[in-house]
Amino acid sequence: MERLFLDSSAAVKYYVQEPGSAAVEKLLVSTEADRVYVAIVTGAEVVAALKRAERTAALTADQAEAAIQRFLEMWQARFMLIAVDEMMIEHAMQLARHHGLRGYDAIQLACALDLTRSAAEASDKVTLWSSDSELLMAAQAEGMATRDPTVAE
Repeated sequence: MERLFLDSSAAVKYYVQEPGSAAVEKLLVSTEADRVYVAIVTGAEVVAALKRAERTAALTADQAEAAIQRFLEMWQARFMLIAVDEMMIEHAMQLARHHGLRGYDAIQLACALDLTRSAAEASDKVTLWSSDSELLMAAQAEGMATRDPTVAE
């Protein structure tokens, strides 16, 4: 079976209409809850992105608050959360150094790669969903399957 890992740039598309939102919505509607994974840091990143959308007037204050509320309701009920520990941070540092990734992108990739290793034990495949081209390229270089929701299939 396939497991899906959403980084923040993909997850936020479920709460804000932008290119790729339809693909993420279809994914979340059609995939079992125990097959959709996010790094624990995604919580802070999505809430921050929604507040940024409010500051830039992409969302009204009411729309941003409603989107945050929807996200918080789904946070633990819908997503499988991947914890970040010291070993994960050490791996993220190596990935940041090797691929030139930003800090949270390196953490996202470290979590996705950890999920890939554990999924392989169950003969499952993992696909990383992201709209971040640098993260996608790094994940592909690490041998991961990737999907950019903004690119039509």
